[in-house]
Amino acid sequence: MDYIDLHTHTTYSDGTYTPKELMAYAAEKNLKAIAVTDHDTVDSYEESAFWAKHYGIELIPGVEIDSMYNGTEIHILGLFIDPTNNVLLTLLNDMKRMRYERDAAIIEILNEDGIDVTLEDIKATLGDNYAGRPLNRPLFARFLVDNGYYESISDAMRKYLGRGKRADVPRPLPEPGVVFDIIRLAGGIPFLAHPVQYRIDFLKQEAMIEDLKACGLAGIEAIYSENSPEDTERYLQLAKKHSLLITGGSDFHGSVKPGLDLGVGRGDLWVEYEVLDKLKEFMSK
Repeated sequence: MDYIDLHTHTTYSDGTYTPKELMAYAAEKNLKAIAVTDHDTVDSYEESAFWAKHYGIELIPGVEIDSMYNGTEIHILGLFIDPTNNVLLTLLNDMKRMRYERDAAIIEILNEDGIDVTLEDIKATLGDNYAGRPLNRPLFARFLVDNGYYESISDAMRKYLGRGKRADVPRPLPEPGVVFDIIRLAGGIPFLAHPVQYRIDFLKQEAMIEDLKACGLAGIEAIYSENSPEDTERYLQLAKKHSLLITGGSDFHGSVKPGLDLGVGRGDLWVEYEVLDKLKEFMSK
């Protein structure tokens, strides 16, 4: 049986593996295909494509774009995108600028709280891979853990950087319909990422998915690391009920998400190549 992983991150967003390291690890894990879906950027694509070819891994070009649905932040995966599409790049460049603005605001909060540090200081401690790129909240959390302010990244997120906490700096996010349209213009398929993570009950999630389908959603990430077996079955049935495509992946970030491994998630994730075959079939129509 051939296995794949259609949700991964590199050092170009908030992962800790470079594209080379990620592709080497994918080869070590005997994965046949992988999608790099960095947050709000496709900057890793050229490097990822080079190393994917080197290690014999099939690369699906992707991205994970943050969006806002009725006051809830949701994430949208775009798979099979053209990473050179100008409309997509315009959106992602705008989002990169807003990330830099948020970085500056978080630094200001850190300074107010007695942590005398600059953005350049944090990037220097994280390593050269993050130079010239905006940071994500998990990377700020990693810095705080490395410097003894919190015991773990999850602890720092829960107490300081998470939703509604002291260093949670909101940023303007596009509406889902806009993101769906741009992903489609870039030749891709828009999916709702990790629905299990949104803090709303299943019935309300189904209503949300119905709304999102009406404005262009094509599929959901039904197979995911944090799903229980019951969750996966519910999302597979939901996709079938609403004629939605399915995707699946680990959401691998390296050490930012300890215990969550490439290809297997928490140890019980298996995304068969058949999932990718069905997406290719859809793309060929």
